[in-house]
This record gives sequence, C-alpha cells and structure tokens, in this order.
Amino acid sequence: GDGVSRLRVGDRVVVFNLITCGQCAYCAQGRFTYCTDKQGSVNGGYGELLVAPERNLWPLPDDISYERGCLFSDVLGTPHKALRLAGVGEGDAVVVFGCGPIGLATAQIAVARGARVMSVDMVDYRLEAAARMGAEVTVNAEREDPTERAFAWTKLGADFAFDCTGDPSALLSALETVRPGGRTTLVGANQGMQFNPWQCLSSRDVTLGGTWYLHLEDYYECLRLYRTTAVDPLRILTHQVPEIGRIMRMA
Repeated sequence: GDGVSRLRVGDRVVVFNLITCGQCAYCAQGRFTYCTDKQGSVNGGYGELLVAPERNLWPLPDDISYERGCLFSDVLGTPHKALRLAGVGEGDAVVVFGCGPIGLATAQIAVARGARVMSVDMVDYRLEAAARMGAEVTVNAEREDPTERAFAWTKLGADFAFDCTGDPSALLSALETVRPGGRTTLVGANQGMQFNPWQCLSSRDVTLGGTWYLHLEDYYECLRLYRTTAVDPLRILTHQVPEIGRIMRMA
C-alpha cells in the first residue's frame, strides 16, 4: 500500500494483533501493550487476506515455518512476557495453573529458563501433555489439593505461580501456593473475584501482578529459545486439519 517503506511483496511476516498509535514513547520501545492511544485490533485472522498497519507486521525468519510462526506471538509471546516480568530463573520453583495452550507454553518456557515446574489442571490428558513439556510434577485439582502438593514439593512454597485459566478459584490457589515473598502472576482473563488482600498478600509479602499479550522483545526472544532450547509451539498441537478454504470448496 501507499506509504509502506519497510516491507516488500512476498515478505514473510507475523501479524501483531494490537493496533497502536505508533507515536508514543511506549511504541518507540516496542512495548505496544502500554500504548497510550490503542486503536483496536487487526481483524481477519481466519481469512485468506487481511489488512494491517505496516508496523504490525514483524519479520518471520526463513527457518521458521508459517505453522510455527503464527504461534510465536500470543501462544509463546504471552507466557514469555509473564515469565520475563516476574523474573523466573535458574532453580526457581514455578506452579502453572491451567494446561491449555498458554499454560503448556508457560511450562515449556519456564523449563527453558532453568525453573522447576508443577502443572495443575483438571484434565489428565492435558496434564500428560504438561509432563511432556517438562513439568516435574502434575496435579489434578479435582483429586488433589494444589496448595498442599506445592508445599510438599517445595517445603516452603513455590517461588512463582501463574494462573493461565482466568478462573477465580485457580487464582486464589495460585496465591496460596507461593512462599512468603513469592509472586503470583495473572495471565488468564479473570473478570473478577473476591479475596482477602491482608491474608493473601500483605501478611506474607506476596506480590500479585498481571500481564497481557507480548512486547517486541518477547517475540525475538522466543525465536532465540526455539533455536537454542526445546521450546517449540508445535509440541502443543495434537491435530492438523486441511485449510478451511479447501474444505469449503470440496463441500
């Protein structure tokens, strides 16, 4: 289109979903979720064609397939930002609530950062997947108390907990599983809950933080992790189906 200067026809790209102003200090830093004048989202991800601002198109290296590339933004980038901001590192004990795509990616990246992981869910099939991602301990919350298991596993409590479910009960458990001075991060889209801040936070010096989507630095760091560690979004996939357009034409 007119005014495009960085890209050429045929370039391989990943589309960043959030449309930002491109002018503020946060946009200049690649911290687009902090933009002071957000302008909506890029729509049409399931279509054959879509229109997006040039600044929303991030280069996709030739060694990364399209199938992987479309998962490097939200599926890998969102948990990477959560783990990066929390400061997860070598030897840390991390509890991940939820073994959906984001939770499984959180487990993968935490292991790649040198952490020990306990994954929590209510579906054994997903817990088995978490074990394949490198989780040291898996807990079915319908049969076992995650908090009790976390303290039995760590003695003092986890250093970090991540709620990737958005479920209020899971977030409460995530707050309870961390040690005094630990940190819980809300990754899932929790729309509201009630808890006792004194009991859950203040009396134990626990920090509660939140995070949303990814920044440019997380995208490039995920590419590096894919090339140098076992992190791979395709490890999460169970099935691949023919493209929708082909199915419709066949019908």
